[in-house]
Amino acid sequence: MRPQLIEKLMFLGSRIISRFPPLGMPLRYMRFHLWRWRRKSESDIDFDINKTVWVNPEKIEFCTLKKFDIWKDRGRIIDGDWDRLEKKFADKDVYKAFKEHFINGKDWNHTSFYNTTLNEILRRGFFSYSKALSECDIKMKNIDILYNEIKLHGYKTNEEILSEKGIYNPIMVEDEVTVNIGRYGDLLYNDGKHRLTIAKLQKIPLMPIKIVVRHPQWIELKKQLIEFAIGQGGILYHPLTHPDLRDIKSRYDDYRFKIIKQNLSIKDGEILDIGARLGYFCCKFEDEGFECYAVEPSLRCLYFLKKLKRAENKRFKIIAKSIFKYKKREKIIFDVVLALNVFHHFLKKKGTYEELISLLKRLEAKELYLQTHKPEEKQMEGAYVNLSPDDFVEFIIKNSSLEEYKFIGKTTDGRPIYKLYLIGFE
Repeated sequence: MRPQLIEKLMFLGSRIISRFPPLGMPLRYMRFHLWRWRRKSESDIDFDINKTVWVNPEKIEFCTLKKFDIWKDRGRIIDGDWDRLEKKFADKDVYKAFKEHFINGKDWNHTSFYNTTLNEILRRGFFSYSKALSECDIKMKNIDILYNEIKLHGYKTNEEILSEKGIYNPIMVEDEVTVNIGRYGDLLYNDGKHRLTIAKLQKIPLMPIKIVVRHPQWIELKKQLIEFAIGQGGILYHPLTHPDLRDIKSRYDDYRFKIIKQNLSIKDGEILDIGARLGYFCCKFEDEGFECYAVEPSLRCLYFLKKLKRAENKRFKIIAKSIFKYKKREKIIFDVVLALNVFHHFLKKKGTYEELISLLKRLEAKELYLQTHKPEEKQMEGAYVNLSPDDFVEFIIKNSSLEEYKFIGKTTDGRPIYKLYLIGFE
């Protein structure tokens, strides 16, 4: 169906609604679904513009400089400087007032937000001053109810809330907190200030959001990542952690992160990720409070690694060289080292095999997580040395300061994961 025809149908629906109000609701549903179809057809990149994504509300730090319509603009790609990081959400009057009321115990009528809301009601001209006060108090009471509801029962999607009430309304289902995505990947507040403020004040770990507008430079990065994945056999190696990129398929899921996190003996410190690729583990473990270092020599991976680090506003350090060239004549001291699917590549040639031994002798870590290859893999044909998983672990123990090891899991492709550690750090 051509966009011009869709526009004509939507306009015709508006005229019918204005002349025949009883037909309003079914025609609004029709217009809504036509809008969804039109928005989906406007972009040459395949993504679900109506998807709900879950994010930590603290990741929504700044506000968009231009507010976009949550229905008309959803799915659009709009250029401009609306994504400049100039206005923090925490500086909004509503956030300050909610914090004063819910955290510091101040009465609503002693906040600037109360006076602003009252003046907005009075400007409509429908109420006397006394009735406007009553209307304002009702609004404050409803905010209290919403705050306590979330505190008692957790943050729910509109779909969950409507389902519990037995209501079917596809328009209300889509009405979540909305953000826009700037050129570098920043999640910028667009609409839904009450719910976002409450989620922040209650330190809700994850909340549902909808994305309205994306900057064309961000879309270009997403296209590049999709093309990069195609060049890697159709999928990326690691999952991407940015909420608007999680739909790009990857070889591995979150299993390895979860199994390592479960086995960590320390809760903070420095982590070295050897062969970081696009920075998945550094992003995940930085969120857990670790200081992370990403070792990655590939120029293509480094290009995306730097952009994704900025998109997630991470602080981890990038070491853009081979691990063999890092602190070549010094001790390499970290609390945790990740060596997942990387060390076996150094067994293929005599030179890198000897460099691996030298590296292990310089490495001082409390824990090392090793994912090994399978000896029968075709890539290991003709390798200088080819070790079984258990022999590989023993080889590392022999040549490093690590003392013990244990098997902790196996990935879907059958590769085992081990924890190697100093005695006393199990």
